[in-house]
Amino acid sequence: MPETWPAHRCPPWCVAVHAIDDHPDDRIHHSSTRSFGIVAMHTSFSADSAVRTAIAAQYEIVLFQPHLDPEPWIHLGDEETRGIDLSIESARRLAAELGQQLDQLAGTRDGDDDD
Repeated sequence: MPETWPAHRCPPWCVAVHAIDDHPDDRIHHSSTRSFGIVAMHTSFSADSAVRTAIAAQYEIVLFQPHLDPEPWIHLGDEETRGIDLSIESARRLAAELGQQLDQLAGTRDGDDDD
């Protein structure tokens, strides 16, 4: 029996408009894309020093799941070509680690003195 598309309902977060004749590579569930600005540090090196420059960029984040993949993924990247696709578990670990780093920073800025 030939495979049909979509063979089952979309996940509740999917906002994609699917067509029965979608190419197999285009059969992807995806959430709404959220965009946000970041400032990242770019480091370049000359013969005798490192030059660090703050660079503003626009990043996007989207939840996606290719058809027939068992799990969704999270894509995080700029509007150009850079990006990373994270498993849900990896995204959770990253969020936790970022939270811990920010908590450390907040402790130093709140006037916490352990001396």
